[in-house]
Amino acid sequence: MGAVFDAVRDFAARIKDCQNAATLQYWFSNTVLPALGWQTFDMLFDYRPERGPSVKIPLLLKTHADCAALFFRDPAKSLLCSQLERLIRAADYIPTRILLATNGFQWLVLDPAAEGTTQQKIAYDVPISNPLRLAEVLQQTLSKERVASGEATRNIISAIKRRNRQNRLLPALRKILLEQPDTEVLRSIADALAEVGVSDVEEDEVAAALKQLLTPPSKTVRRTTRPDRPPRRQETDPTLPPYYARPTQIRIGDEVFRVRSWKDVLVNVVEWLGRRHDLTEAAEQIRGKTRRYLAKRPDGMRYPRSVVDGQWFLETNFSCRSVVEISRRLMQFFGYAPDFLAIEWQS
Repeated sequence: MGAVFDAVRDFAARIKDCQNAATLQYWFSNTVLPALGWQTFDMLFDYRPERGPSVKIPLLLKTHADCAALFFRDPAKSLLCSQLERLIRAADYIPTRILLATNGFQWLVLDPAAEGTTQQKIAYDVPISNPLRLAEVLQQTLSKERVASGEATRNIISAIKRRNRQNRLLPALRKILLEQPDTEVLRSIADALAEVGVSDVEEDEVAAALKQLLTPPSKTVRRTTRPDRPPRRQETDPTLPPYYARPTQIRIGDEVFRVRSWKDVLVNVVEWLGRRHDLTEAAEQIRGKTRRYLAKRPDGMRYPRSVVDGQWFLETNFSCRSVVEISRRLMQFFGYAPDFLAIEWQS
């Protein structure tokens, strides 16, 4: 089984980069199946039954007893089972008693011809996170030698019966031991405890211990105190607008300009400066961490706007607070006092 385990482990390492079901099928047919004894001529890809519902099986292995493999992209196990429902309904038209269904992370081996629901048809349900167990299951159910001899089919049928018995057994045990504990059962357990040195145990104590032992622990959520966030800039600086503010007008000296957007604010400031000053290349020094605000060429700008008769380009992709700060920096760069520019807005 060493070769199968190595192949499964290699598959598990590759699954992290898997993008679709076709990739799953490719890796499975080129890594895992050869380790199980299958050759390329044993594989039929994209098999379609001649009759019955339109069902496409990605991979079909032909030998004395047929088996098929289905690959799904969705990682949710519940969706994996629901996708199988339609295929199980066409079991009479699928020439197989061994069906492997996987999304790469969860591996289901089932018998489509078995009775019951899809869940009751599942023989093995193994996650990829347990490669050793998965290698054992694949060796028992998909190795070419065991499929050809019929042993794989017998293993699957036995596993389905065992799972169904366990599913019926658990509710009965819960009823006997927890919900309606039988007095004779509790007394027998108390006698068995006395034989191993735990004496003087009452039946109600046994019932309480069983309940504590068999009841799964509740998940507790540890709540941590969230540290106080630092105040935002508009909370500490009243001269900056809130995010939802809308500009109404700007005042530069004695001139008033009506504006409808924050882009208009920045454009009017630059146009006003361009009419009164020679915007030398020194103005390009006013920039952010990654972008220039004002430049002769629009290279690197996201939303450039031509200003000052097309001589300059202005970046206009800014938030309202950034517009206010950049406008003030431009005015200060050309020697104007901070109160020379006033921007009004509505909250």
